[in-house]
Amino acid sequence: MKPLFEQHQLPISEFQRLGLVAENHIQLDAVDLNALLLGRRTGLITVRNLEANGLKLEKIDLKLSLERNQDGKLSLALHPIFRSPQQHPLLQGYDADPLMDGTVSNIHKVYGKNGQQDFEAIIEYDPQTRTFIAYDPSQIVAPIAVNGITLTEPQDYQFRRGKLVDLGDGTKFQHRASVPLGIVANRSELILTFQEPGPFQHVYMHGIQNILLTRQPQLFPDTPAFRRAMEENDPPRYSAFSSGEISSAQNQQFPLRQR
Repeated sequence: MKPLFEQHQLPISEFQRLGLVAENHIQLDAVDLNALLLGRRTGLITVRNLEANGLKLEKIDLKLSLERNQDGKLSLALHPIFRSPQQHPLLQGYDADPLMDGTVSNIHKVYGKNGQQDFEAIIEYDPQTRTFIAYDPSQIVAPIAVNGITLTEPQDYQFRRGKLVDLGDGTKFQHRASVPLGIVANRSELILTFQEPGPFQHVYMHGIQNILLTRQPQLFPDTPAFRRAMEENDPPRYSAFSSGEISSAQNQQFPLRQR
């Protein structure tokens, strides 16, 4: 897994405008900072004395994300909490209802003209800000293996489109754009392997949120496949992700069990 953005690319002046810079350091915790670098939204952040559109807001809670301007530079996008759900241009009114009431986790849309496919989008609902999130599944980096079990082509397809993936040993997981880790699962810990070599090729994730639509508690993560993956992929050199936090696991005892 490779972050979409590098920390030196972050628009410091825009963080300063939000009062989120002190001594030349961005004042975000590791969870939120790495959510930005991975192309996701942060959790809710409290910003004080924000001036926008000629108004000065004493206090506002919002989420942040990064986007590229026409000149290729990064800028901050602000996602405040709306009083009522904000309609998405890719959704019909009736499409939004099952997302908002939680009966489906996402909607898959294919858009085109004259029978020709132009593009597809997966749309989720963020109940905290009452907004919808759409992403292009072709841009999602799927792991090539989870707990050492290689994903099949259909499983890769399912993951990129936010469908539930079943490993066959009771482990189930799903891509989720609206959470910092980008994944939810019926186990709180997983080992993901990505195609690109480097420090994030093997990633140990813990503190994973449960699958959205399940009423079942998360299962114990220590499966035979999980144990084999730890043994085979040099665990002390894993990168560790915890609820969005990324840290080098080198020189750390593995596995980390922080909650």
